[in-house]
Amino acid sequence: MDMMTPPTGPVMHRGPKVFTMGLLAMIFSGCAPAGLVLGLMAMSWGKSDLDQMKAGRLDREGYSLTVAGRILGIVGAILSAVSLLYWALFLFIMIAGAASAPR
Repeated sequence: MDMMTPPTGPVMHRGPKVFTMGLLAMIFSGCAPAGLVLGLMAMSWGKSDLDQMKAGRLDREGYSLTVAGRILGIVGAILSAVSLLYWALFLFIMIAGAASAPR
């Protein structure tokens, strides 16, 4: 095989990376911006890898890790969004309460 010839066959998967991103999204879901970014990355990478696995361009060995990571990313992103809404509501209530307090 020549040094300039690209490898043939399926390319390695990113299953462990997707799983790690999804797990970190779950862990950091209380810290809304970090959990949301990590969750969206896991969802995006997972979808991309699963589509490429179905097309036969990626190694199917990491299928289960990729699916698990994508699911963790989805749940982590949802929890982060709920956390973000909670803190936004909390901040709004605190500001509204301070504005209406007697002086």
